[in-house]
Amino acid sequence: MEFRLIYEGQLPSNGNVQVKHEIRKHFHVQLAELWEKHRALQLATERYSLGSGGSGTLLNKIARKFELEGYHFVKLINVKPFGLVCELDILFMRRGVPGKLVMPGGDIDNRIKTVLDALRVPHDKNEVVGTPDAHEQPYFFCLLEDDALVTRININTDRLLKPLKTEINHPENEVLLIIHVTANAAESLTIGNVTFTELGEW
Repeated sequence: MEFRLIYEGQLPSNGNVQVKHEIRKHFHVQLAELWEKHRALQLATERYSLGSGGSGTLLNKIARKFELEGYHFVKLINVKPFGLVCELDILFMRRGVPGKLVMPGGDIDNRIKTVLDALRVPHDKNEVVGTPDAHEQPYFFCLLEDDALVTRININTDRLLKPLKTEINHPENEVLLIIHVTANAAESLTIGNVTFTELGEW
């Protein structure tokens, strides 16, 4: 299973909780579209028997397990039930000379750490800001259960040539990221992950 996530905006080095949650919101919108349109993920919205005459959906089951401050977080790359890990290939475009890893906006490593934190579900309520907006209910979609499920990261840097917006206070922090996600089975193919790993690029 392969797809791309895009982030365009401010990315400071060692971003705080507010910054990470705002970036997380950008990714949620794209991941919500993925869950709605991808053939394998659509199966998670189908009802199944829960026993004792009840029924539900896999999506509801995942969301119930991670509720914080009114948010119901759904992670795609998880240990259970999908058993998935992923690889990330990131095109990192920012203002400055291509290949120079330390820039006025901060070094690449610390800025990527901010992105990884924004791609995962919050660890606790201290990493959640505010309450969910209307489009973030009933589910808030994240890529990762934990950034430890990322098995490889490849980063290519390049210069961002898009004209600067006049209202930006810190132009050195402006970036455009194109993140190519490749989902793989964590250990072996199972009923939970075979559909995702065989579908290829979406």
